[in-house]
Amino acid sequence: MTALTVIDSFINFKRIAVVGVSRKNKFGNVIYKEMASKGYAVTPVNPNLETFENATCYPTLEAIEHPVEGAVICVKKDKVLDVLNRAENANIRYVWIQQGAGSDEAKAFCDAHQLNAVFGQCILMHAKPVKGLHAIHRFFWRLYMGLSS
Repeated sequence: MTALTVIDSFINFKRIAVVGVSRKNKFGNVIYKEMASKGYAVTPVNPNLETFENATCYPTLEAIEHPVEGAVICVKKDKVLDVLNRAENANIRYVWIQQGAGSDEAKAFCDAHQLNAVFGQCILMHAKPVKGLHAIHRFFWRLYMGLSS
């Protein structure tokens, strides 16, 4: 699949997990809250939390008790391969590795295990409605990429 096809598929899902929510104000929290406000059924994942935003927080992707269609990964680079392995174990075939978390090893893992992956993109630039700075970023990205919608 092309990167744009994976992006389009992912943002059309309605049940996603966000790996990397935290007690601290980190970007995983922003993604979780924004995606929830856009109507997504969002599942928080962090092995150190029992709840997040009044929702059950799962320690791993395999522990989630309901189906999710994709996982947004917002963890440090040294944790990404473990999360990808867990996504595969949980039969989650679509992953979004948030900007700054990707690596050549993560790309190789996704290729070797046929995971549909997005690298180097911010999901908030694509999940509609796109607002604020993400809308500006999206405009210039689409202009650069030659895309019309």
